[in-house]
Amino acid sequence: MGCDIHAFAEVLRDGRWDVVGDVFPLDEVDRTQQHKTYGNEPFSIRNYDVFGFLADVRTRDVPPICAAKGLPTERSARVNAAAGEWDLNRHSHSWLTLRELLTAEALSPAMRDHLGDAFFADLDVLKTLGPPDDVRVVFCFDN
Repeated sequence: MGCDIHAFAEVLRDGRWDVVGDVFPLDEVDRTQQHKTYGNEPFSIRNYDVFGFLADVRTRDVPPICAAKGLPTERSARVNAAAGEWDLNRHSHSWLTLRELLTAEALSPAMRDHLGDAFFADLDVLKTLGPPDDVRVVFCFDN
């Protein structure tokens, strides 16, 4: 049994957080299963190095940005609704701003290889959504 991430990207608009829609490219398997090209979950590909980088989950060779922070106090209605489901079988709830995630761009080439192309493709999408302090990813993991 593996570990998966559950994530939403949020943007701060007019003083409140809103979830973004289907803007993240899906891999071939998900495109086939979901019958669409884009999804709403960033970092959805199972990559334990990414999980370790985001929240020290299933860490292998990549140091975490920081320890899991829990859910943000102010969050979108959609994340708030999901939080009830997330409490059942989920762990390592956290969130990171785009500014925090941009530290990945400064990583060595070897570390960038661990995170993979899909991570940086999602990071590129996040950069188009707004200023680095007004864009974040809220996430947790299951087993």
